[in-house]
Amino acid sequence: TQAVGHAAELARRYAQAGPDKVRLYACGGDGTLNEVLEGAFGTGVAVGCVPCGSGNDFIRNFGARQDFLNLKDLMQGQDVAIDMIRTEFGYSADICSVGLDAQVAYGIPKFRRLPLCGGSMAYNLSIAQQLCGRLGRVLDIEIDGKKTREDCLMVAVCNGTTYGGGFRAAPQARLDDGMLDVLVVHKVGLLRIASLLPVYKNGRHLRDGAVVPELADVIKYHRAREVHVRPADGKDFVVNVDGECTKRPRLSARIAPASAKILLPQA
Repeated sequence: TQAVGHAAELARRYAQAGPDKVRLYACGGDGTLNEVLEGAFGTGVAVGCVPCGSGNDFIRNFGARQDFLNLKDLMQGQDVAIDMIRTEFGYSADICSVGLDAQVAYGIPKFRRLPLCGGSMAYNLSIAQQLCGRLGRVLDIEIDGKKTREDCLMVAVCNGTTYGGGFRAAPQARLDDGMLDVLVVHKVGLLRIASLLPVYKNGRHLRDGAVVPELADVIKYHRAREVHVRPADGKDFVVNVDGECTKRPRLSARIAPASAKILLPQA
């Protein structure tokens, strides 16, 4: 690919031949996969993932990275239908978010340009920078028609389970249930954030379809079909869509049931 959006353009062009003629394989990370899925959207063409990017969180919904690197198994694989998240600026296969996590992802490219600063080092530096700045923002949130105003650290709208290089935001999410798993994390201090991060990363904040009692004052969990989030002050915020970040005035997300096809390795 030559630029952002080029993978979607190529996928759209080849997918016109139809599902009986074409399968597409996205070789890269979650951003590349998301573009190829968007390009194939509505055509019935199945998309496989060869995970050679930095995060590759989407495939954690199905198995381990090495399972998807066996090209013979992948070429002989079977397609399964999955839901997608429809937003006002495209489709997402995994997770959309606003707040601290989106701001961290937005800051990573700046640190990757530094010598000997790639992968987890860039991610950790971006976290440190965000924790030293302003935390939390008042957001107007509408979940399936119910409106609230919350002072939030972040909001994650999840179709899949994992993002951010292994953070299991929605460990009970399913890609084929026609629902979104929505996490609203209220504003807390640095000490509480430090204790919350490892719990959130390992998916231990949810149990049996509910927030664990010790975090019920911090995290709200919803199952929904449609979510709208806007900053109460009207200023743009960073929106993360499958690892691709940009500043927007709002995030509107709706479930699009069984709207894409993913290829799973034969094994």
